Amino acid sequence: MTFDLPDWLAPLLRQGAEVRDLGDGIGSFLPPGSEAGGYDRFAAIYDAVVSNQAYNALFWGVPPSAHRRFAAHALASTPAGVVLDCPCGSLLFTAHLHPPPDSHRLLLSDRSEAMLRRGRDRLWGGRHSPYVCLVQGDVFNLPLRPGSLAAVTSYGGLHLFAERRRMIETLWDLLRPGGRLFLSTLIAGERATGDWLLRRLHRAGQVAAPFGRKALLDVLPPHATVNVRGSWVFASAEKTPRTLR
Repeated sequence: MTFDLPDWLAPLLRQGAEVRDLGDGIGSFLPPGSEAGGYDRFAAIYDAVVSNQAYNALFWGVPPSAHRRFAAHALASTPAGVVLDCPCGSLLFTAHLHPPPDSHRLLLSDRSEAMLRRGRDRLWGGRHSPYVCLVQGDVFNLPLRPGSLAAVTSYGGLHLFAERRRMIETLWDLLRPGGRLFLSTLIAGERATGDWLLRRLHRAGQVAAPFGRKALLDVLPPHATVNVRGSWVFASAEKTPRTLR
């Protein structure tokens, strides 16, 4: 079954792109039979842990409210147009931003269908909005036209992938001139408790090999604004004419 695309998303798709209907207002860029996202099996547990105040204070040194504030700042700083959030997870720290201002349209994408369904339930109890679209997808292979987006956000996604540079470059290419990239990620070398847990999560296959501040700066646009808080980095960059790489 073909997904009913909103009129603002269809022009951004590459020619020949197909979007399957997963039901309940969720589409999928992935072909039938694609491997499910690794977080499908424990989406509920993930949400319970990640939203816990004590957990965040002990291991990462940053309260959940910091993530909500960064996401609110990102949307408020974004020019009018379509914003991609990928991987969007279950919208644990971003659901309060929806519906967006009339000047914005939000494409929320994650490989995990379970995460998308939890996110949908957080959006006004699962009610439909013409300004928001949830689509399952692979961050490295989204069928979007280069230079088509006003902003790309990726909260807590970079540390999940070994190919950090490829991920940044893939998302950067989707931005139009003047578009903005906002991301947050965990790094090693800032807190002993955070480093300990990152190593454990890596051995369990939940995150990529831990990397430090220098390794992150090596893959970010050179003019990026970077704020380190505990084990978290909050970064942003604008795609200006001198940074069209």
